[in-house]
Amino acid sequence: MVNKRMQKIAILSTSFGFGPVSKATTIARTLRDRFPDLALLFYGAGIALEFATISGHFDDMTEADVDDPGVLSSLLPVLRQYSAVVSVLNTDILPLWRGTIDPPLFFVDSLAWMWDKPLTGSENIHTYFAQDYLLDRLATASKSIVRISPIDATLTIGERRLGSHLLVNLSGCHNPITGPAVYRRYG
Repeated sequence: MVNKRMQKIAILSTSFGFGPVSKATTIARTLRDRFPDLALLFYGAGIALEFATISGHFDDMTEADVDDPGVLSSLLPVLRQYSAVVSVLNTDILPLWRGTIDPPLFFVDSLAWMWDKPLTGSENIHTYFAQDYLLDRLATASKSIVRISPIDATLTIGERRLGSHLLVNLSGCHNPITGPAVYRRYG
């Protein structure tokens, strides 16, 4: 049974390749399967919005570049009206969230092993889901860390024959963490 506070959930994803948005859609699918009456709304742009739209797991979509701090700041009044917010690797929301005043903020982090110091605003996270990969030195100020296995949608491909499948890796198509200048050396 879902309590009344958990009826409308916003999910936002950084647009960093397909990793974060695929986790967001898997989370949405799982929530939908377990709690069919939830309203699940997605906020994102670019390939994240396209992927989330195609997934069919959200009740509504809002095109917003949540990786742009100005756009994200303008969304705060709307996001604060939800029962809960799930941020998949969007670290910009953490210092903007008011941990004890705003609805619960759930943060999903598959790159936690990379941080050498706590993320700014991590004290505002209700529950910090950190992918359990090289977490010996996890640096976080969050009170509530839950180590999780990788979030991955299970696909049934059928019988595998040598040469019958093609794997295309599009990770890193867009990287809001490092900025666009990092790719200049590949030009």
